Amino acid sequence: MTDADDYQKLGITLAGLGGRQAIAAQNMSAAMKVMSTMQMQPEAMKMLAGISAQQAFFSKTVGDVMKIAGTTRLSTETAKMLARLSKTQHFPLTEAVMKTAGASRLSTETAKMLAGLGAQNSLLTEAVRDVTNTVGAMRLSSETARMLAGLGAQQAKFSQVIVAAGARQSVAAQLAPLLAANSAAWFNAASVNVNALRDLSTRVQLSAMPTAIMQPLRAYNDFSTKALRRLAELDPETIAAKSLARSIDWAQVEITEATARVPALVDLVCEEDTHDESLGHGRLNLLVVERRELAAVAGGAGVLDIADIRAGLRAARVSGKSLRIQDLLFDCNEAAMVSLKAGVFEYTTRMLNALCRLPFVVPLTMELFGEVVDALYFALYEGAGSDHLRYMQPSGPLTKDECEFVFCVKHLRNKWLRHDPEHGSQRSIERSFADLKNALAFFGLDHVPTKPREFRILHEAMIDKAEAFLGILLRKLQQN
Repeated sequence: MTDADDYQKLGITLAGLGGRQAIAAQNMSAAMKVMSTMQMQPEAMKMLAGISAQQAFFSKTVGDVMKIAGTTRLSTETAKMLARLSKTQHFPLTEAVMKTAGASRLSTETAKMLAGLGAQNSLLTEAVRDVTNTVGAMRLSSETARMLAGLGAQQAKFSQVIVAAGARQSVAAQLAPLLAANSAAWFNAASVNVNALRDLSTRVQLSAMPTAIMQPLRAYNDFSTKALRRLAELDPETIAAKSLARSIDWAQVEITEATARVPALVDLVCEEDTHDESLGHGRLNLLVVERRELAAVAGGAGVLDIADIRAGLRAARVSGKSLRIQDLLFDCNEAAMVSLKAGVFEYTTRMLNALCRLPFVVPLTMELFGEVVDALYFALYEGAGSDHLRYMQPSGPLTKDECEFVFCVKHLRNKWLRHDPEHGSQRSIERSFADLKNALAFFGLDHVPTKPREFRILHEAMIDKAEAFLGILLRKLQQN
């Protein structure tokens, strides 16, 4: 991408942001005209007036950024970040606000829509801060960075104003705290991810940031936005509403716990991987599956407490074990530095991307199951030395038999999922099918899976055995 392309991309992106903000400002202004005829508290009117003022300032700031951007050399990565910001941040609730605002009075539904719009703007605020940090890392002009920082600050004020306005109009009691917690969880996770990426860029020469580590956060954004919108439509006293609210709470736990491990995983990365092999990038569906499982449980035994969800939901239990696997990878490397004078796991950016996605995948299809196998293969085989595994004798403490799990993962990947087993000589083909059959049996199946239930059986067995394998490795490294 040339500098000219970068300039054009930035201009289109910021123009799009400004355009959407201008529309939102117009809609808010029209809504205010309708509302001005109602009996409202003066403080509430002041809040709504602040909304339009903040929107106008946002549009002006976008224009200022565009003027300065033309004199700045932008990196390809920055252009991509800005493009993603423009693409993923929308204001779908604005039209709904307008429709409801046309009523003869400010209804509870309007208040809910205003609060939802505030949540959307909170997400934009944090995305702008994400871009601000990236801009700083790419060493662009301080003026551009300052302008983008101001953009984020103004959006933060806008979010506070609009959520406060919604809260004053009798938003359902459970909705306001969920919106606030949702915004806080998103911002905290984004900050951790961006800081980890910035630290990585100081250690490893990168041509492109491994931005797949942000995908769980994007999945959380999509899930929480849809769930909050649906919750606003439900009677808060129903089991459905209580179950959905609990799933939103739990999604915040999942993204917070997963993000907390990102810095340790980034520490294991030693080099960039520009390998062009196509890898799966299916939908990260954990939060949706957990919501369904939570609703199913609520229909019988009632809504689970937060403290009981990890053990009480099938998907949550396996996700927790995947997080534990991430912990063990780091712990094993720390122990190996002492006992073997060197780490046993050395990862590339491609391996990092796969590992960060692992806890958020519930394989109901061949594609998603392939992602799980890829992640474990990268983590425990390729990232550990491939044909010369650093944790296996004579280099490490484990015998070949103790590494059977790793070889079974390798066979699932290389003799089935990513390569054609019917390639090579007849003897080679027969050996490949025998290895595949043994690997499937090791994980509890006597045939190739084709149904969601079978993929989940394999998934759970693989995660259980991966955790057990790393537990053995850690103990032996500590004893060595």
